[in-house]
Amino acid sequence: MKKLKELLNWRAAKILAVIILLGAVVTSYGVKCDLGTTNTTDGSSVSTPGKKGIAVDPYIVGAKFYEDKDDDGVYESLSENLSSATDNNGAFTFLTKLQLNSVVRFYEAITATHIGVPFNEELKRKVDVIVDTLVVSPLTTLLANGWSESQVLNALASAGLTGLTAADLYKNPMDIANSTGAGLTNADLAKIRATVSVYALLSLMDEINSNGYSLTYTGFTETPNAVALFGKIVTYTNLALSTTTITQLNTLITVLSSAVSTSGFAFPTPIASDVINTAVALINYAVPKWAADPNYSPSPSEFAAWTVDLLKGFYALRNRGDFAVGAAIIGGLLPQIGQPSTGVKTFLINALGNVVGQN
Repeated sequence: MKKLKELLNWRAAKILAVIILLGAVVTSYGVKCDLGTTNTTDGSSVSTPGKKGIAVDPYIVGAKFYEDKDDDGVYESLSENLSSATDNNGAFTFLTKLQLNSVVRFYEAITATHIGVPFNEELKRKVDVIVDTLVVSPLTTLLANGWSESQVLNALASAGLTGLTAADLYKNPMDIANSTGAGLTNADLAKIRATVSVYALLSLMDEINSNGYSLTYTGFTETPNAVALFGKIVTYTNLALSTTTITQLNTLITVLSSAVSTSGFAFPTPIASDVINTAVALINYAVPKWAADPNYSPSPSEFAAWTVDLLKGFYALRNRGDFAVGAAIIGGLLPQIGQPSTGVKTFLINALGNVVGQN
């Protein structure tokens, strides 16, 4: 009986040792899993890519994206994720989490809009990092087309846009959209300047060869006039998207405040998105002209007049339900939506914010 008891104690000790060893292995494995997670911008942690995205060109509204798992550029409905339609802030969601090394692509069966203009271009983003929300933009499109980070940064710097880092290429450039402009510097505008400039480049290449959003670095360097035109694009984008333009809009509203009787109602504060929309509208107008004539160059005074017209238009559009803005529209100091702007009367903005023509 004594020997049997000793044998049972020995076996129990071995079992306990095995349990302790397994516990140590599991704990160690759990630590390794934690090391594989990535913190998201909201402070949570994820160990696989999320299922949310933001489409920025700037914000794309009403678009859908699909997860191209085999990177063949074809949506396969039985096996590939299709997102919800993007909202007014470009946000979209997939039903299931994305897989690393797949490609998020614009679903071209849906025509979306940005600042009211129809948009049907293949924005894309390789799922190359573990984050909760992926930004899909013209900059990530270049990277998905095979450009290296240094090639994108060097092309921007050569065209006159410096101060960006590799990390900036993956960020949401519209994070300043609701800023009032107070304290904004040109450095703060670098990401949105780069995004709008590359959007213009891809749109221009689309006008030239109908395949602009697949532009490779070799295609960029070997297409006649592409490098020079990109320099021109950046020059005009920097003019439209500048602290000077933001100051100009704030001054305009200050003048309106003293010129219009608003019964004590204050004018809404201008925000950066008014200036961003103005820059994109100017680019949309100029791109087909550059495609037809690479030497097209509006004069500084002409460009400045267009900028003021559009600043007024987009400010009025965003605040069209405001009492003070309504008074300024009735007084002819801000443009009626759907009517030509006052002053130089260069552009017409419809109710969607689409620049529909030049007067």
